Amino acid sequence: MQAADGDVPFRPSFGRPGKVFQYRPKCLGETMPSPSSPVLPIMVPDTSIYMLFAHRQWRAGMLLADALYSDAFDIQDKFVLELGAGTGLPALTAALCGTPARVVVTDYDDEAIVAALQANKRRTQEANPERSMAPLSVMGHTWGQAMEDVLDVLPVSRTQPTPKYDVILLADCIWERFSHQVLLRSIVYLLGRTPTARVHMVAGLHTGRPTLIQFLRRALDAGLMLVPVPRREQWPSAKEVGSPIETLPGAEHILELEVGGTLPEEDTLSTESLIVPTLTGQQRTFVLSRGSDGNDDESIQVRNHWLTVSSFAWASL
Repeated sequence: MQAADGDVPFRPSFGRPGKVFQYRPKCLGETMPSPSSPVLPIMVPDTSIYMLFAHRQWRAGMLLADALYSDAFDIQDKFVLELGAGTGLPALTAALCGTPARVVVTDYDDEAIVAALQANKRRTQEANPERSMAPLSVMGHTWGQAMEDVLDVLPVSRTQPTPKYDVILLADCIWERFSHQVLLRSIVYLLGRTPTARVHMVAGLHTGRPTLIQFLRRALDAGLMLVPVPRREQWPSAKEVGSPIETLPGAEHILELEVGGTLPEEDTLSTESLIVPTLTGQQRTFVLSRGSDGNDDESIQVRNHWLTVSSFAWASL
């Protein structure tokens, strides 16, 4: 698969460290934002820790922002946490366009990354003076460490003397398989033990299906379970018949969606030219392998076009 012009390769991320672009979230299924869609001026962090890949804007984060703008996930009056946020686009969209009780946006405790998140919060507020942003806190968080600090920013009340998060958001956070355990340590500790608590994750297949499946298995081992993605009618319907992974309970709930869109030259990124990502309307069954001719998986060019959407709840309380 190629980009619309046939020459530009379709990539799962883009951006230049320290550069600002404008993103306007759109309703799921739409190719362009509506005139009333807010403008989010986003700076890609200029960090020296490139192995974190926070210096890129990932399509998964854009799709998650679009889903939140579309009210596809219930965040009303909830405590919302984004882990591994990078630019913070989903969290900013949630705070600006939804009605959560509070949003906390975090990424690795690196000075440049946290400063970029703080700057993106300020730019978003300044660009949308007509909108009231929900309470939004920015902080550094290294997965698996100092987790009480992430809880300390939540307001304490008589009914919630030790509050935790109702919703945790993840966008392309699981590409590094060696970080799965510490990420899950944070999730398990910070997610409230309630029947309605949810983790919503958008993850691209660009790093390979085995890495994603490994995280899913570890999440189940950690006490979570895959549940149906809410408000399913907002997402594309399956056009392909296939058998889900029998050894992965709940795999039938995972949405595997094709994304399209065009990516202009990075020097000319603007609100008008940045049409990415756009759901093509194609969904296929999430399976163990799609390789052929002795390969374990599809080519990277094909995988770059596919994102997965999944939701988790507690398996037991």
